[in-house]
Amino acid sequence: MKFTLIALIAFVCLIACSSAVDPCVTDPTVATCKNYTYDATADITTLCTNNNGSAVMCSIVNTCLAAKLSTGVCAPFSVLADGCTGDFKSADACTNYNSLCGANSVVDQCKTQAAIPSLPSTDTVNKEIVSICTEMPKMKDCVTCPYNTSVSGTPMDCDAFKAYSALCIDMPMMSQCSSFSNYCKEGQPIPASSIATTYCPAAAGTTTTAGTTTTAGTTTDTTGTTTTGSASSLTASFALFLLSGLVLIMQ
Repeated sequence: MKFTLIALIAFVCLIACSSAVDPCVTDPTVATCKNYTYDATADITTLCTNNNGSAVMCSIVNTCLAAKLSTGVCAPFSVLADGCTGDFKSADACTNYNSLCGANSVVDQCKTQAAIPSLPSTDTVNKEIVSICTEMPKMKDCVTCPYNTSVSGTPMDCDAFKAYSALCIDMPMMSQCSSFSNYCKEGQPIPASSIATTYCPAAAGTTTTAGTTTTAGTTTDTTGTTTTGSASSLTASFALFLLSGLVLIMQ
């Protein structure tokens, strides 16, 4: 009997300890919580597993993972913010985020790793794909999602955000691309990020290959390292040409 009582007390303690919530999540208005950082990984996993990865937030997760990026729009807390201020604001996995970044929160992470503005909902993206592909079924990216068998209010079993972006990159003037125009507007986080060309048109004079972006004679990789490109090559070639001419004159 004594052993059973001790075991019961230990079990209750274990449950209580494992479910304890960090004080800054409970009350993020305390000044000492200013530099608190929350690990969003588990919540992201829960949200994207429960929703088969087809949500807008989960598209960004997959793109960031493929590119091995975890800063800027790919910072886990920022991605969680995308979901918890959008499609999943009422989900259990957003409870901590909603508390942490609620009214009067002093937590800097809520501001420095905020959600991407102007992201469309997954439902909006799905509806626009159905509309576009019903009108123009021969657009190449219409084969990506099962638009002709989709059920309103149910996410399509595909990366709908990527498919929608691709459709609008091809024909940005379509009326269904107003959301696309908003999140790809100059100055918005996505076009300024290293995952820009997945969701937005390449900037004028910019080409992207194998994780690098080349613009006006410079090449920038996805980590932000910039190396001299075609401009310096032209300069070197011109210098070599002048040197060759000088040698011929001296002969």
